[in-house]
Amino acid sequence: MIGSFFRWIGLISVMGYYVIAGLVRSPFGTAGSYYRRVAGRFGRQMLAVAGGKATWEGLDNLDPEKCYVFVGNHQSYVDIFLLFASLESRKMRTLFMVKRELFKIPLFGPMAKRMGLIPIEREESRKALKTILNAVDTLEKGYSLTIFPEGTRTKDRKIQPFKRGAFVIAGHTKMSIVPFAIIGTADIMPSSNMSVRPGPCHISFLPPITHVDISGKELASAVENAVINEYNRLILA
Repeated sequence: MIGSFFRWIGLISVMGYYVIAGLVRSPFGTAGSYYRRVAGRFGRQMLAVAGGKATWEGLDNLDPEKCYVFVGNHQSYVDIFLLFASLESRKMRTLFMVKRELFKIPLFGPMAKRMGLIPIEREESRKALKTILNAVDTLEKGYSLTIFPEGTRTKDRKIQPFKRGAFVIAGHTKMSIVPFAIIGTADIMPSSNMSVRPGPCHISFLPPITHVDISGKELASAVENAVINEYNRLILA
């Protein structure tokens, strides 16, 4: 409990530093570009303070010159830090589509908005679809997009059924989908309580799946099965 308290102090301190750094740049209109530029460093520092010993594999499946729609399971807020840190090693940048409630979190909310994170309404399907379609237009050149299609963090370590938003976006952007599987982050920062515990976490990127001559339903099924199979492999490894 005491360890969690001090780790939260560290996380809030790191977050506070980046919030202030962005606020200083806000009058000049450069806060957004600053946050996107330092996202990898931010992810590494947040992982280090939380005690996450991160490893990754499959980055050689990715072409740094291309943009993708990354689709995978969601265990914890730590997933975002892990993705930022791992993709930076390939000089790749990603924006996230996340639930709108995250924008209400003190410190993180204002920074998330300036980083270009894309809010989505989980409960209202029409608004969600509109957000998804607008996201296609707001993606900046050179940025991939990451979506957690379960819609929320798992509470029991099991992968929940995927929603179709990621595949609607892929269909409109013509980007290939990269399935990924994450383990360990739920132990570092569980969704069920406020504890923060040191531990290993790992992300595995699978080869891109193109969607030429394949229906949306088939694509969704192929990606979901790929994530589940890889997750199970990591659990048993």
